[in-house]
Amino acid sequence: MAQDLEWFAIAEYCRAGVYGFVDEHASCDQIVSAISAASRKDLYVASSITCKLASSSVLDFRRIFANMDLGSTDISKLSERELETLKLVAKGMSNKAIAQSLFISEKTVKNHLYNVYKKLGVRDRTQAAIAVIKTLCSHQNESFGPI
Repeated sequence: MAQDLEWFAIAEYCRAGVYGFVDEHASCDQIVSAISAASRKDLYVASSITCKLASSSVLDFRRIFANMDLGSTDISKLSERELETLKLVAKGMSNKAIAQSLFISEKTVKNHLYNVYKKLGVRDRTQAAIAVIKTLCSHQNESFGPI
């Protein structure tokens, strides 16, 4: 995957049906994880790409996601654990990695995500991650710099 991906490009690729993003230095395990996630239509973004994208400005996020219909973006409906899970999804982590990070089973992660989807009115983890980013960006001041 190209080094200079931007959130806009990822959003466009997702609309076209691409769900896995790795860089040219990806390990075999990362590539397998990306393919596995993509086959389930789950978003996988390598942490190296996520770090680069995190430097994008709030204005870029607003421009990209402002008109996307993602159901309710009221994350106040989420339990603390559901929000923790969703934040890790937004970082591009797999269910297995989330489970290990939170010391819970993958089944519990899936249950949390099911509840998140239902509460936010979204269909999948990609839309849920975008919804939380959209919500966080809408609470920022216009003059706030890069995330």
